[in-house]
Amino acid sequence: MSSNSSSDSTDEVELINQTSISDRNRLSEFSIGTFDGVSVLLVGTAVVVGLLFYIHSIQESISIQDVSLVVIALLSAIFTLLSVRESKRTREASVAPTLFIGVQNNSRVGVLNLGKGPAHELSVTVSPIGESEMSRLLELETEIVQASDFCQLRHPAFDFDDRTGKELLFELEYKCNLGRSYQPARTVELENLPTRFYYSEPSK
Repeated sequence: MSSNSSSDSTDEVELINQTSISDRNRLSEFSIGTFDGVSVLLVGTAVVVGLLFYIHSIQESISIQDVSLVVIALLSAIFTLLSVRESKRTREASVAPTLFIGVQNNSRVGVLNLGKGPAHELSVTVSPIGESEMSRLLELETEIVQASDFCQLRHPAFDFDDRTGKELLFELEYKCNLGRSYQPARTVELENLPTRFYYSEPSK
């Protein structure tokens, strides 16, 4: 398997039309997508706990000052946690790679890193939509795709009986400098790809 990163400034890389599918890493998707929800839940919990303490204080003659101290301590702990989570998310965003499918010089297909940091341990699985048995795994585990860099993919050479209206699914998997894994997927119509990338003439 061969792969080449672009280093020639005269090479032109075009970002082709593609449809992005949500990250297949469900844990990462959950942790990011529910950040605001968790914030609301924690603050709501603090309010409920405060009300319960207030009701209990009326019944048991506990001073309002004691209830206030408990609620303040709880809110402080919650906002400290939220601050740490936000700092971590900001740090990840500052080094996160974001890979898309691109074409270099109208002939070479590869991944283009439009993120802010390098992508490590990259692997790409290419398969026609609805035909997973034809999948081709293009492993690039030793490749590091720097920010704004391009990495060429070898062609999977699908021999289609009928290429009309076909789409290819690119399933990517890679890591950032902090070790977090990303698993996005992109779909691309065949008409937007060079023919030599996905089709090879049958041997005579």
